[in-house]
Amino acid sequence: FLALALAFSRDFEDGYFANLVKDHKSSFYLILLKATPFLIMLPFIWLIISSFFVYFRITADIFNFPMLVLTVLLTLASMFIGMLFSIAIPSQLKATELLMVISTPAFILSGFTWPTAAMPHAITSVAQFIPVTQFLSGFRRIAFYGGDLDSISSEITMLSLITGVAFVAMVLLLQFKMNREVKKQKVTIEA
Repeated sequence: FLALALAFSRDFEDGYFANLVKDHKSSFYLILLKATPFLIMLPFIWLIISSFFVYFRITADIFNFPMLVLTVLLTLASMFIGMLFSIAIPSQLKATELLMVISTPAFILSGFTWPTAAMPHAITSVAQFIPVTQFLSGFRRIAFYGGDLDSISSEITMLSLITGVAFVAMVLLLQFKMNREVKKQKVTIEA
Protein backbone atom coordinates (compact mmCIF):
# COMPACT_ATOMS: atom_id res chain seq x y z
CA PHE A 1 0.00 0.00 0.00
CA LEU A 2 2.43 2.60 1.23
CA ALA A 3 5.15 2.21 -1.38
CA LEU A 4 2.67 2.39 -4.21
CA ALA A 5 0.86 5.34 -2.62
CA LEU A 6 3.78 7.39 -3.89
CA ALA A 7 3.76 6.01 -7.44
CA PHE A 8 1.74 8.81 -9.00
CA SER A 9 1.14 11.27 -6.15
CA ARG A 10 4.78 12.35 -6.26
CA ASP A 11 4.49 13.04 -9.98
CA PHE A 12 1.38 15.16 -9.37
CA GLU A 13 3.13 17.13 -6.62
CA ASP A 14 6.34 17.92 -8.44
CA GLY A 15 4.71 18.52 -11.84
CA TYR A 16 6.40 15.57 -13.56
CA PHE A 17 2.99 14.15 -14.49
CA ALA A 18 2.81 16.68 -17.34
CA ASN A 19 6.01 15.21 -18.80
CA LEU A 20 4.65 11.67 -18.52
CA VAL A 21 1.49 12.68 -20.36
CA LYS A 22 3.51 14.29 -23.17
CA ASP A 23 5.39 11.06 -23.78
CA HIS A 24 2.58 8.52 -23.36
CA LYS A 25 -1.16 8.73 -23.90
CA SER A 26 -2.15 5.37 -22.40
CA SER A 27 -3.03 5.05 -18.74
CA PHE A 28 -2.42 1.32 -18.96
CA TYR A 29 1.16 1.95 -20.11
CA LEU A 30 1.87 4.36 -17.25
CA ILE A 31 0.43 1.93 -14.72
CA LEU A 32 2.61 -0.86 -16.08
CA LEU A 33 5.61 1.47 -16.05
CA LYS A 34 5.08 2.38 -12.38
CA ALA A 35 4.29 -1.20 -11.34
CA THR A 36 7.29 -2.83 -13.05
CA PRO A 37 9.85 -2.26 -10.25
CA PHE A 38 7.42 -3.75 -7.73
CA LEU A 39 6.59 -6.68 -9.99
CA ILE A 40 10.32 -7.38 -10.23
CA MET A 41 11.01 -7.03 -6.47
CA LEU A 42 7.96 -8.79 -5.03
CA PRO A 43 8.83 -12.36 -6.08
CA PHE A 44 12.16 -11.97 -4.26
CA ILE A 45 10.40 -10.60 -1.18
CA TRP A 46 7.92 -13.48 -1.18
CA LEU A 47 10.83 -15.92 -1.62
CA ILE A 48 12.58 -14.46 1.42
CA ILE A 49 9.39 -14.59 3.49
CA SER A 50 8.71 -18.19 2.48
CA SER A 51 12.28 -19.16 3.38
CA PHE A 52 11.50 -18.17 6.97
CA PHE A 53 9.03 -21.06 7.07
CA VAL A 54 11.84 -23.44 6.18
CA TYR A 55 14.41 -21.79 8.43
CA PHE A 56 12.15 -21.79 11.50
CA ARG A 57 10.76 -25.25 10.64
CA ILE A 58 7.17 -24.07 10.53
CA THR A 59 5.09 -27.04 9.45
CA ALA A 60 2.75 -25.26 7.08
CA ASP A 61 2.20 -26.45 3.53
CA ILE A 62 2.90 -23.23 1.64
CA PHE A 63 4.87 -24.45 -1.36
CA ASN A 64 2.02 -25.35 -3.70
CA PHE A 65 0.00 -23.96 -6.58
CA PRO A 66 -3.06 -22.79 -4.58
CA MET A 67 -0.79 -20.74 -2.29
CA LEU A 68 0.91 -19.22 -5.34
CA VAL A 69 -2.47 -18.18 -6.76
CA LEU A 70 -3.52 -16.71 -3.42
CA THR A 71 -0.23 -14.83 -3.01
CA VAL A 72 -0.32 -13.40 -6.53
CA LEU A 73 -3.90 -12.18 -6.05
CA LEU A 74 -3.06 -10.58 -2.68
CA THR A 75 -0.05 -8.87 -4.24
CA LEU A 76 -2.03 -7.52 -7.20
CA ALA A 77 -4.96 -6.38 -5.05
CA SER A 78 -2.63 -4.55 -2.66
CA MET A 79 -0.65 -2.99 -5.50
CA PHE A 80 -3.73 -1.77 -7.33
CA ILE A 81 -5.34 -0.32 -4.20
CA GLY A 82 -2.12 1.53 -3.37
CA MET A 83 -1.82 2.86 -6.91
CA LEU A 84 -5.50 3.86 -6.95
CA PHE A 85 -4.98 5.99 -3.86
CA SER A 86 -1.84 7.43 -5.43
CA ILE A 87 -3.84 8.51 -8.48
CA ALA A 88 -6.90 9.71 -6.56
CA ILE A 89 -4.97 11.75 -3.98
CA PRO A 90 -2.31 13.99 -5.55
CA SER A 91 -0.50 14.63 -2.25
CA GLN A 92 2.14 12.12 -1.11
CA LEU A 93 1.51 12.88 2.54
CA LYS A 94 -2.27 12.61 2.32
CA ALA A 95 -2.13 9.43 0.24
CA THR A 96 0.17 7.67 2.72
CA GLU A 97 -1.79 8.96 5.73
CA LEU A 98 -5.08 7.71 4.32
CA LEU A 99 -3.63 4.32 3.45
CA MET A 100 -2.20 4.02 6.98
CA VAL A 101 -5.65 4.77 8.37
CA ILE A 102 -6.98 1.92 6.24
CA SER A 103 -4.15 -0.58 6.64
CA THR A 104 -3.68 -0.29 10.39
CA PRO A 105 -7.15 -1.53 11.36
CA ALA A 106 -6.94 -4.09 8.55
CA PHE A 107 -4.74 -6.27 10.75
CA ILE A 108 -7.43 -6.42 13.40
CA LEU A 109 -10.40 -6.62 11.06
CA SER A 110 -8.81 -9.30 8.87
CA GLY A 111 -8.59 -11.83 11.66
CA PHE A 112 -4.81 -11.57 11.92
CA THR A 113 -4.80 -10.47 15.55
CA TRP A 114 -8.39 -11.10 16.61
CA PRO A 115 -10.71 -13.89 15.43
CA THR A 116 -13.35 -12.63 13.00
CA ALA A 117 -15.90 -15.00 14.53
CA ALA A 118 -15.80 -12.85 17.69
CA MET A 119 -16.54 -9.62 15.80
CA PRO A 120 -19.96 -8.12 15.10
CA HIS A 121 -21.46 -9.02 11.73
CA ALA A 122 -21.31 -5.42 10.46
CA ILE A 123 -17.55 -5.29 11.02
CA THR A 124 -16.90 -8.68 9.43
CA SER A 125 -18.95 -7.59 6.41
CA VAL A 126 -16.65 -4.61 5.91
CA ALA A 127 -13.59 -6.78 6.52
CA GLN A 128 -14.50 -8.99 3.55
CA PHE A 129 -13.36 -6.18 1.24
CA ILE A 130 -9.87 -6.03 2.75
CA PRO A 131 -7.47 -8.17 0.68
CA VAL A 132 -5.56 -9.53 3.68
CA THR A 133 -8.83 -10.91 5.15
CA GLN A 134 -9.31 -13.11 2.11
CA PHE A 135 -5.64 -14.05 2.05
CA LEU A 136 -5.57 -15.14 5.69
CA SER A 137 -8.71 -17.20 5.30
CA GLY A 138 -7.29 -18.96 2.25
CA PHE A 139 -3.85 -19.26 3.86
CA ARG A 140 -5.31 -21.17 6.81
CA ARG A 141 -7.24 -23.51 4.55
CA ILE A 142 -4.21 -24.30 2.39
CA ALA A 143 -1.33 -24.25 4.87
CA PHE A 144 -2.93 -25.96 7.84
CA TYR A 145 -5.89 -27.92 6.46
CA GLY A 146 -4.39 -29.08 3.16
CA GLY A 147 -6.93 -27.26 1.00
CA ASP A 148 -6.84 -26.98 -2.76
CA LEU A 149 -8.11 -24.40 -5.26
CA ASP A 150 -11.71 -25.53 -4.78
CA SER A 151 -11.53 -24.97 -1.03
CA ILE A 152 -10.40 -21.37 -1.50
CA SER A 153 -12.65 -20.51 -4.44
CA SER A 154 -14.56 -17.88 -2.45
CA GLU A 155 -11.31 -16.18 -1.43
CA ILE A 156 -10.01 -16.32 -5.00
CA THR A 157 -13.27 -14.84 -6.26
CA MET A 158 -13.22 -12.01 -3.73
CA LEU A 159 -9.54 -11.19 -4.29
CA SER A 160 -10.14 -11.23 -8.06
CA LEU A 161 -13.10 -8.89 -7.59
CA ILE A 162 -11.08 -6.49 -5.42
CA THR A 163 -8.21 -6.60 -7.93
CA GLY A 164 -10.50 -6.06 -10.92
CA VAL A 165 -12.46 -3.18 -9.40
CA ALA A 166 -9.30 -1.42 -8.20
CA PHE A 167 -7.64 -1.90 -11.60
CA VAL A 168 -10.59 -0.60 -13.62
CA ALA A 169 -11.04 2.37 -11.28
CA MET A 170 -7.32 3.11 -11.47
CA VAL A 171 -7.20 2.97 -15.29
CA LEU A 172 -10.30 5.15 -15.68
CA LEU A 173 -9.22 7.74 -13.12
CA LEU A 174 -5.70 7.97 -14.52
CA GLN A 175 -7.00 8.29 -18.09
CA PHE A 176 -9.35 11.06 -16.93
CA LYS A 177 -6.45 12.92 -15.30
CA MET A 178 -4.29 12.38 -18.38
CA ASN A 179 -7.00 13.75 -20.70
CA ARG A 180 -7.43 16.74 -18.40
CA GLU A 181 -3.68 17.38 -18.46
CA VAL A 182 -3.58 17.15 -22.28
CA LYS A 183 -6.38 19.75 -22.52
CA LYS A 184 -4.52 21.96 -20.04
CA GLN A 185 -1.34 21.70 -22.11
CA LYS A 186 -3.22 22.57 -25.32
CA VAL A 187 -4.73 25.66 -23.67
CA THR A 188 -1.28 26.71 -22.47
CA ILE A 189 0.22 26.27 -25.95
CA GLU A 190 -2.61 28.21 -27.60
CA ALA A 191 -2.36 31.09 -25.13
